[in-house]
Amino acid sequence: YSVTMRKRGLFLLCLSLLFLPIVCSTTITIDDSIQYQTIDGMGVAEGWNFPNSTFYPALFNDLGISILRFRLIPELEVVNDNNDSNIINWNNINLKVLSQNWTLGGTPNYIDLLKEAKSRNIPILATVWSPPGWMKVNGITKNGSKIIPGYENEFAEYVVIQIKTLRDYYGINIDYLSIQNEPEVTEVWETCTYSGSELNNMVKVVGNRLALEGINISLYSPETGWPYGFNSRANPICNDANSKKYIGALITHTYGTDYGTSFSVPDSFISIWQSMKSTANSCGKKLWMTEFCRSSQANNDNSWSDGMLMAQHIHNALYYGDVSAYISWEFFDAPEPIINKAGTKFYRFNTQRQYFKFIKPGAVRINTQSGDSNVLV
Repeated sequence: YSVTMRKRGLFLLCLSLLFLPIVCSTTITIDDSIQYQTIDGMGVAEGWNFPNSTFYPALFNDLGISILRFRLIPELEVVNDNNDSNIINWNNINLKVLSQNWTLGGTPNYIDLLKEAKSRNIPILATVWSPPGWMKVNGITKNGSKIIPGYENEFAEYVVIQIKTLRDYYGINIDYLSIQNEPEVTEVWETCTYSGSELNNMVKVVGNRLALEGINISLYSPETGWPYGFNSRANPICNDANSKKYIGALITHTYGTDYGTSFSVPDSFISIWQSMKSTANSCGKKLWMTEFCRSSQANNDNSWSDGMLMAQHIHNALYYGDVSAYISWEFFDAPEPIINKAGTKFYRFNTQRQYFKFIKPGAVRINTQSGDSNVLV
């Protein structure tokens, strides 16, 4: 359960196990005169697996998300609309791709999910996983590679096409935009790589184009997958006033270089959180965590051990990283979901709910101290 205290003070925790009394107490100090970050939102991401309306109560009411992240579909501009990046030829934009069934098990397209979120006033973060293949060196959306030199303005046009399509054809306004998911990662799925200087340059190109179009959406970057590469891509942006002005917050994921160990040892990220917080503070920007959710063993998703580990990861992000938004991956029917098609809610669903449902935008973290290192507050 959650406890809200308005006054400074002390309270005592007394625990019992299996109905046997245990002398177990510690002092928790709460001081609301010392305040830290303000929360922007807590929620989930959906990239390929989109729940139908029968799952909406679990997502919006039970889990209680206050932000939703999704993947922009590169097939919207499957071929170049024309040779002028300043003029959009809507006759060559593949609008029907957004009404296709992109989900598993015959569930609706992702437009339905976005509309439902907006009807509930849930802000939306849109992320580019890859530009269309025709503007990349390797010619495909997958397997990494880079944007062809000289196609930066075409990419900015592509971003505008995505935003205007959702806004003008479906009434969906994007609130936040990330121009590249995990810019240091090459994988068999949709990926595209940027160095720190390349990403910084693209922030300026896209930011300038949005300003010219009168589109008031801040960019969120660098959204690195491995936090070890965060500073090398965040610092060029922070050190360039022309790109920094377009950035709403610095964002990252917190995957480790191994699979299970990094999840099983949440405190191994404490120093990393502190480093990223320092970078964000120096930059004068908030810090967001926009993708992370694993189990201690691949596809072994339903144990209280994993549920409690997930809670500790969220705690450390809030406490040591001062993150203002926390977005987990992935809600529905992914390799490691928190709910499956049968409606089974994994234990990570339950622990995430304790944060997402009760910590809402505008909440402010205050100073707390625990007398026991095993009691996290």
